[in-house]
Amino acid sequence: MKLRWAIVVLALTVAVASMAWFAPARAIDCYTTCNFNCSSPGQPSYEQNACVARVQECQRECFAKSAPHGTYGAIAYGARSTAFGYAFNKDSADAATQTALGNCKQHRDDCKVVTSYSKTCAAVAAVEVKSVFSVGQGSSQGKAETAAMTACTRQYGTGCQVEVWTCSQ
Repeated sequence: MKLRWAIVVLALTVAVASMAWFAPARAIDCYTTCNFNCSSPGQPSYEQNACVARVQECQRECFAKSAPHGTYGAIAYGARSTAFGYAFNKDSADAATQTALGNCKQHRDDCKVVTSYSKTCAAVAAVEVKSVFSVGQGSSQGKAETAAMTACTRQYGTGCQVEVWTCSQ
């Protein structure tokens, strides 16, 4: 009887240990597969730009499968009207951009998605009288606002103000 229990415990231990050992391999497998999606340079079917684009799309799909839910955000902005809309903590980049654009278009029709992000913050700084703007991203509200203001001031000079910011962590 003790021998049977010892065998059962040993079998369960091996099963649990093997699952833990193989789990990281499954997570890496998606990215590994992406990197082998292209033919090697020098081969007739190799075209660098198309290859890079396929690998990047594949990696985005891998990230989407492994990313925690609620990590995407976006900001839509209308330079003429200064209307804005934003989204945060969305489950996909598409959901974030659609929400931000929809929220902005409730106010004006010149809205465009100006930035999208994941697990960070973003801000828009504008010179309203010139109908120009810049965007910035950072690990906090303050850093995103600073990045947007720095870009705006560098590009357009004085008169920049933060119009909108949001974070999705």
